[in-house]
Amino acid sequence: SSIQRTMMMRNLDFSLPSMILLASDVIGGLVGIGMALAGKGVWSLVAQFMVTRIAYVILFTIWTPWWPGLKVSWEAVFDLYSFGLKILLIRNLDFFNQRLPDILVKAFFGTDALGLYSVASRLLLAISQTVTAVMAPVAFASTSRIQNDPDRV
Repeated sequence: SSIQRTMMMRNLDFSLPSMILLASDVIGGLVGIGMALAGKGVWSLVAQFMVTRIAYVILFTIWTPWWPGLKVSWEAVFDLYSFGLKILLIRNLDFFNQRLPDILVKAFFGTDALGLYSVASRLLLAISQTVTAVMAPVAFASTSRIQNDPDRV
């Protein structure tokens, strides 16, 4: 469903993906609540998660015209592999870059300081993610639409 969602966002259609997300959350929530009321315990949470994701994929498949094909371009596969390998290496470096301050704070200042540092960094991260979650899809979709017009870019 990520290709269909990306195609909609590129066309600046944000309402349909939002409605699909809301509908799949409602469907999964109803299944989870129903199973919890039936006494299924923790399995109601598992079912809620799974039904939400399955409904999301099904609803996107129903409301978008794009379907994946069975034709494979090996040139594209190798191109994506080389690109993906670089991304994997960068993400591994980023992981160690993010964890290094935690290790240093604990080593030099102890666990109490690490707890305070963790809470402060999570607060900063939450603020950053909230702003990015709103701005990034709109900025990405807008710039992808004008990518062939250098003056507008």
